[in-house]
Amino acid sequence: MASSRRYNRLLLVLSLLSYGGVRVSAQSGGMMPGQSISWRPVTSPFTPDANQGAIVGGPGNDPNPGTPMFICRARVQESLTPGKWVQGNCNVAFSGSEQIIRSYEVAYGSARWGGYRGNAYGLIQMGRDADGSPLYSCRVNYVDANGNGYGYQPGKLVSSGTCNIPFGGVEVIQPPPFEVLYATGGGRPPWSPGYPPYYPTPQPQQPYPACKLGDPGVGLDVNKGWWVGPNCSSIDSQGRIMELKYPQPPGYAPAPQGPPPYNPGPSSVSWQPAQKPFVPGADAIKGGPGKGPQPGSPLFVCRVQYNNNLYPGKWIQGSCHFADGQHELSQDTYEVATGPAQWRNFDGNIAAMVPGGYATDGTQLYICRKDLGKDKGLQPGWLGNGKCHIPYNYDNVSSPPFQALYNVFGPNGQPGLPDRSPGGAPDQGSQSHGALIAFGSGTGATAGMVTVTNGATGTTASKPLPPNSSAQECMQILQQAALQAGLQIQIQGNGSGLKIFGTGNAVNVTQASTTVSQF
Repeated sequence: MASSRRYNRLLLVLSLLSYGGVRVSAQSGGMMPGQSISWRPVTSPFTPDANQGAIVGGPGNDPNPGTPMFICRARVQESLTPGKWVQGNCNVAFSGSEQIIRSYEVAYGSARWGGYRGNAYGLIQMGRDADGSPLYSCRVNYVDANGNGYGYQPGKLVSSGTCNIPFGGVEVIQPPPFEVLYATGGGRPPWSPGYPPYYPTPQPQQPYPACKLGDPGVGLDVNKGWWVGPNCSSIDSQGRIMELKYPQPPGYAPAPQGPPPYNPGPSSVSWQPAQKPFVPGADAIKGGPGKGPQPGSPLFVCRVQYNNNLYPGKWIQGSCHFADGQHELSQDTYEVATGPAQWRNFDGNIAAMVPGGYATDGTQLYICRKDLGKDKGLQPGWLGNGKCHIPYNYDNVSSPPFQALYNVFGPNGQPGLPDRSPGGAPDQGSQSHGALIAFGSGTGATAGMVTVTNGATGTTASKPLPPNSSAQECMQILQQAALQAGLQIQIQGNGSGLKIFGTGNAVNVTQASTTVSQF
């Protein structure tokens, strides 16, 4: 194993030796595995094309009524800020003002606007703030203090839970309600009858005339006592209009009457049909170990079809146990999860998680686990709407923190190496690789910075290194940044080093000396 020493500015790319090369993480110009959008760098004047997949954030009514206001993002000082495309430029809200940027990126791909639910569950990370905190795209149907409406205005969702939009030269801060951009192709928010279309279709001002008895299609609605028809406004028995009906505009399609088709998206995990007394093999994904009824047993990840749901659960003694919202149930016919995957702390990024199933209302379900205590140990279950449902005597519902199961893709987008460790970090054998990082010294009189990028998800976290920080203090800050980026880490027993597992991860350190060795 080779070691090297770097001073001041260190950029290290952590790679899996068995891949035969380095996977470089990118912030633009590509689509990360499990993500549903990609970014294309452009320069003003540029007009995105919705027919080519550019994501629409409007239409707004200002400055050009009806323009789509595509989603873009731009670098402003130390931030990567999502905003709105306006007249060839990218306008972003930053430091209290509306910044107009000529060199920027445009979002392409698949995404869905939906109501903000108070957390980042299911959202696509669109950028990051100067302090490393994630930024998301939001939009507000903006009406000013004088009652003037300006249509949908896109901006950035910040950690305080507000949608900050660039408008009229300033940064306008809007509290909920507003909409945010959810991931598709691997996850979606809970289905509602308004899915799709994205925008309500305005009704024409001229309604149909009153129904006339004897006209084709006119009949009595026995529940309301009105005379109704497909092309007339409803009347009562006296001929008075009771409900106006409007012609639908060309191309109108009613909202679907059920959830969208199940589309789990790409995954590094496969599902193997099984039936009791089946015992999963070495390639099965472990969710345990639990501590009963057989202490130390692996509790493999499984799933079952039940009442039009597809519930992930846990394998116990040949059966699959699952939670149905109230009880712990079991079935002898099920599927077992096999292939490469990684347990990590749940961070809300469902686009990177292993799709595990669905609920009857179309909600995508994922796979989670939590240590329920000394008498129970690690117990797997299903993740829906930010809650972990674990079958343990009943439906044991847990809020974060808990772990979720994430896809593991190789450099070519194909499944990578599995996480075979019951505790979450990869095994220390030949299939486990990464880098061991140690600080030779801390910072001097000048402050530094540590930035960590997760090569599998593209998530980036930055933390400042204060002036005159010790090596131990720098190590603690690196640890915080690595956890915020969603990486698997392991601290050396004496606290002198930090192992970061995986491929394509990047760490950038300034103003401190660092020793790096591969393992």
